[in-house]
This record gives sequence, C-alpha cells and structure tokens, in this order.
Amino acid sequence: MRRHAVIVIYTFPPMGGPGVQRAVKFGKYLPESGWDLTFVTVKDVVYHAYDPTLVRALPPEIEVVRTDSADPLRIAYLLRKLRGRFTNRDRIDPHVKVSADTPAKAQILRLYRTLQSWVFVVDPQVLWIPFAVAAGVRAVRARNSAVVVAMPQPRSTALAGYLISLFTGRPLVLDMRDPWTQDPYYRMPTALHRKVNEWLESRVIRYASELVVISDSMRQAIIDRYPELADRITVITNGFDSEDFVGAPQAPKDGRFDIVYTGSLYNHHVPVFRVFCAGLRTLLHRRPELATRVRLRLVGRIEREIDELLTEENVRHLTDITGYVSHAEAIGFTKAADLLLLLIKNDLDEKRDVITIPGKFFEYMASRRPILYLGPQCEASKILQRTGQGNAVALDPEEIAREIERNIDERVTDRIDHTVIDTYERRNQAGKMASIMDRAYEIQPSRQAKTTNALG
Repeated sequence: MRRHAVIVIYTFPPMGGPGVQRAVKFGKYLPESGWDLTFVTVKDVVYHAYDPTLVRALPPEIEVVRTDSADPLRIAYLLRKLRGRFTNRDRIDPHVKVSADTPAKAQILRLYRTLQSWVFVVDPQVLWIPFAVAAGVRAVRARNSAVVVAMPQPRSTALAGYLISLFTGRPLVLDMRDPWTQDPYYRMPTALHRKVNEWLESRVIRYASELVVISDSMRQAIIDRYPELADRITVITNGFDSEDFVGAPQAPKDGRFDIVYTGSLYNHHVPVFRVFCAGLRTLLHRRPELATRVRLRLVGRIEREIDELLTEENVRHLTDITGYVSHAEAIGFTKAADLLLLLIKNDLDEKRDVITIPGKFFEYMASRRPILYLGPQCEASKILQRTGQGNAVALDPEEIAREIERNIDERVTDRIDHTVIDTYERRNQAGKMASIMDRAYEIQPSRQAKTTNALG
C-alpha cells in the first residue's frame, strides 16, 4: 500500500549547492519504497547558487508546491526582477545573489548579517512560515498524507513543519542536516536570543515523532540535552548517488597534479585554509620543480577574504577558481582530482559545538580519489581511515607538505576499500528514511495528548 508525505523545505531546486542534494535524492528514491511525495517550498528567491538541472533530477510524479514569502530573499528577487523590466542594462539573473567582491559590498553584507541576527530571532525565513503552513495544511488534507517531514534548512522550516503537524494531526519527522542551537557556525548575539532559540528547539524536538540526524556526534549531543528522546533519534548520514558519476562531464586535465576543493569557501574557513596554503608553499620551497606541476582548483564560490589570502600566501598563481558550477560539473572536477581537499573548522567549543560531516565528503569518497583532510579527529576522519582514502593531518605546514608530497610520489588509490564506500549510496539511505516514516505513521501516539503537551 502506497502512502503520501508532505515534505516542507525552503532550500530546494532550482537553488543549488550541496544543501539541496539530500532533499533531491530523497525525492528520487523514496517512491521506490512506497512513498508518494509533495514538496512544499518557496518560489524563486535570490540565492548564492542556482542550478536548474537539479529540478530535472526529480521524478515527474513528484509534486512541488511553491509558495510566496515575505522573507528578504524573496523580496530581493521580486525587486531585482522589477528592476530588470525597466532597465535594459540590468541583465543579471535575478536568482543569483550579488557577490561581496569589493570592500564596500563586503561591509554592506556584514552589516546585513549583523542586523539579521538581531532582528530575526531564528532566521529571516520565519517570514515564510505562514505561507508554508497554509500550503502544507492544504496538501496534507488534499492528499490524506500519512506524515509531515520537515527538513530544517534554514531552521525556521522546523517551525513550519511543527505547525503543519499540529494543525493536521499527522506525525512529524524532523530531518536535521545541521544542529540548531549547537551549530558551531550559528552565533546568537545575546543571551535572550539563545534562550528563545533553545525554547523553540525544545518545543519542536520533543514534539517530533521521529528525529533524523546526519552524524553520531550530533545524535549524542541531542541525547545529552534530551535523554528521554534517545529511542526516537536515528542517524542517516549524507551520501552519494553513483548515477551522478556516470554522466558527469570530465574536467579538463593537462598533466598537472590537481588538488581540488569543491563547494563554497567562507570566512570561517580562513584559519585552516591559511595553514593549508602555508603547507603548499612549504612544499614548493623544498621542491621548486613542482611549481609547474601542481595546481589548486577551487570549484565553487569563494568569499573575498579567501581570495585575498591566496595572494598573501603567494599561491594565487597556482590557483584556478571556477566560481559556482552545476552539481554535475562539480562531480566532474571531483573525478578528475589527484587529491581532494576537505576542511572542517578546528576551533570548536567542545562543551557546545557539534561536528557535522560536509555533504561533499561522501561524493569525495565516491570518486575513489585520495583525500587531504584538515580538521579535528571526528567521524569524517574515522570513515577516511576505514576507506583508506586518507587520515586527519595535523594543522602544521610541514605535515601538510609531507602529505601532499606523499600523494604526488605514491599511488595512494591502490589502498582504497571500495566496499566501505558503497555503503553510503543515497538509495540505501532513502530506504532507511522510508522505514522511519513508516514507523512514525504506524506507531503514531495519541495526537490529542501530544498536541496538548505541545500547546501547554
């Protein structure tokens, strides 16, 4: 017997970037496990990445309901579209966010982010919640949906899913790609902001019938705070779709040893990226003949501070920056890499912060290429050891230089364990998600009692 689910998510194609891949792959493979889907998402917005090819990756039977919104990204899109109608000179795609490529733009962007963190207690997409809830409730009632799934990216999406579930009596499955209050990159400006976020998090997480997280450390962090929920929390990591690798275009190769990083590089990457650049410079100082043989390829959007750092560290001449590319093109660069670069923030507060595993990590694994991992000892480093693709390298220029040199001189790929890699296929993970959705529906507790607790 087939069942129906409403999945509410803001960040969805044609938005691009690694954050949308999880939803796209659930949309592709959940129907194989007996689930029909309706995605509730936002209409066109200004966003830093735009990849219309991802829309075509969804099966034609998937229903997508796009709603309006009063949040800044939707308003900015409408204003830019209006501007384009009245000015011939403006040919900028209204979807794509203007980059902070000048000091003035960077300062404006910093000011906007500061104001945003003060004004919107959770995030600006709280202004999408009324539209999402109205559309979600209509979809649940029209299709007699069995469950509501919320994918909180951004966090306010969790509140939308919570309200849809509350108003319809359907169980809520919360799929958290990132932590909420324990996110190492989510800095709240005041104690009041933190208290409100913690209260909202507690309300939603305790209400959810099932909670899905992407790492063991994230699961443990939630259990430490909510021990009574241990039996409701399941780990489904991110993964890769082997079908994406079959038709991906091959990036051009010219015989150089390519160190490839895919995805955005933000300001919070500066400390660890600086040490990597110092390691690369150390290697070239020791072996100057490699200056014409080694290339650093940054495949994705980089912030201005990263670009300046390349010049400061005297490695800009070795670097090829592609800007944002489609997901298929990014996989092409991954497949063509001689060494893949993975960076995870290394200055986390152990009392509060949770280490997540970047989505790109699993596509790195699927490429069967060696990985240079710079970051703390965590789940990512343990998986790397199991696959034989690398180890966590100390944040020391000399150690980094030695590891790059070893990969240049040796055939590291001979030691890769392909059977471990294959366990992270997206189809397998969608099957696991389907089982969780089945359980949420079948073991559904009394919604009346749950609703009373949620409102109390």
